[in-house]
Amino acid sequence: MKNNKKFRFTKKHAILLAIIIFLLLLINKLVLDRNSEKLILNDVVDITADSEILSSNITKDSVVIWDNNSLKFYDFKGENIADNVANGYYTEVYYNNDETILLDKQLNILYFYNSLGKLVSKVELSGEVFSIFVRDGNYYVVRKDRLENETNESLTKISKDGKEVPIYRTNSNIIDVRETNGNIYVTELIIENYSYKSTLNIIKGSENEKFDFGSETIIAINPLKKNTIIVTNKNIYSLAGYERTKVALKNFKDFYFDGDETVVLYSNKLDRFNKNLQLVESKDVNITNTGVLRVKNSDFVYGPTDLIGFLGEDRQFTSSFNGVVNNVETNGKEILSEYRFNAKVMDLKKEE
Repeated sequence: MKNNKKFRFTKKHAILLAIIIFLLLLINKLVLDRNSEKLILNDVVDITADSEILSSNITKDSVVIWDNNSLKFYDFKGENIADNVANGYYTEVYYNNDETILLDKQLNILYFYNSLGKLVSKVELSGEVFSIFVRDGNYYVVRKDRLENETNESLTKISKDGKEVPIYRTNSNIIDVRETNGNIYVTELIIENYSYKSTLNIIKGSENEKFDFGSETIIAINPLKKNTIIVTNKNIYSLAGYERTKVALKNFKDFYFDGDETVVLYSNKLDRFNKNLQLVESKDVNITNTGVLRVKNSDFVYGPTDLIGFLGEDRQFTSSFNGVVNNVETNGKEILSEYRFNAKVMDLKKEE
């Protein structure tokens, strides 16, 4: 038996349709208003240093300034909340998000400070420490062992109990190290016969797979499940087994990894590549550029005097710094611009 009942457009349906149309118009208006909002850089605090700034960082709670004599922490009101005196020439400072690490090469001690400048822990090391790496929550120590006719470099990992575990030794220069999926990835720079090359070593237990990159310096690697992304000063590679694909990076400036994607600043472009090096997105950069930052889920490109933000499709924000900057950093929300004798914290706000 057929059901011959016809659809009847009732008052209830009309009200429901009107509500849906209203919501769609409202959402569209909000999107248009947001895209038409003019944003400006708002000064949060300007911190004047006692002497020339050598490096700086911004954490969730503070601005960190290193001037070769002391490690100073300032809150976002400009108040000095911690001051840690160091050994100057014999000291190196490393920034790891909200953590600051101070390496005293004279005493061979690593000091770990939180975002408020409080000493959380310290690790005493042996031998002559050259540098350290902080990767994925792991801490690695590089030493140069000077022998009769050559210099070797050794790489150790600091365990949770503060002890060192040997990982790798080479007569070349260690660039970087990563550990993932049970494998250890070590990159080296080899200089010989007036030429140079980089080498990626993938250590799987007792086996070591080596991959050479002639006349290139490996800057960073991103090991994925099926391949490894390698960024050099000239190209970006995808390495799957022994098969390589690459994209040339003319006038390379900066990059960052975003999960299995890679964002690269080069040739006045900001390009995003997927894990197979397929171009996902490309943006033209119309300022003299130096580096790229990720702020509030948007890309920001900076140069010596200007900052440009890409805040969604076809929406840009451009501003100028108050002078020539030495460096620009972010904690993901605020932006820190470093000058010779001062550091300024800024955030984005709507123009009133």
